[in-house]
Amino acid sequence: MAMAATMALGARYDTTSDGSWTNAAVVWANGYPAPGDVARISHDVTVDSPGVVANKAAVGYSSAGDLTVNSGGTLTFANNVNVGDAYAGTLFLDGGQMGVTGGALNIGNGATGLLTVNNGGYLNLAQNLSIAKLGAGTVTLNDGLIIGRNLNIGNTGGSGLGTVDLLGGSMILTNSALSDAGRLDIRTAGDVLNIENDA
Repeated sequence: MAMAATMALGARYDTTSDGSWTNAAVVWANGYPAPGDVARISHDVTVDSPGVVANKAAVGYSSAGDLTVNSGGTLTFANNVNVGDAYAGTLFLDGGQMGVTGGALNIGNGATGLLTVNNGGYLNLAQNLSIAKLGAGTVTLNDGLIIGRNLNIGNTGGSGLGTVDLLGGSMILTNSALSDAGRLDIRTAGDVLNIENDA
């Protein structure tokens, strides 16, 4: 039974060098993550093509890591994505699209995490966007769209601070349906929500 349970979780893939997600020979050891697998990113990885799918991800897993989704790239995860996991991590949507269909996106999960959305980037979250859960986290929306259930900034049990800069584009918080508003929680003294330019 233990073997069956392990197989159900999918394989874990660690990056071995910088490069494109789909360049399995360069970026990953033993192929690249499939829909049921976990991606552990400790290098600079880019997504430039549509249809990239995995189960979960940790950006900044065994050392600092960056994940960039460029224009024309689409990336979908079924469960939690941690940016700034054990080490610093960055998620950059530079015109690309990313979805998390069944879990949260945690920016600053255990270390420093950064999320930047530029050039019409699109982020669609079925669950929460959490900033500075246990580490420090910053979200910057320059141009594009972020849709999520709830926005949680800071953590009453954590030591990191969270910052959200809405400088352009749009952020929509929705609780399961666009007609049902989501929630904004600012939990720690020193956390910052900055809204400019009609974001």
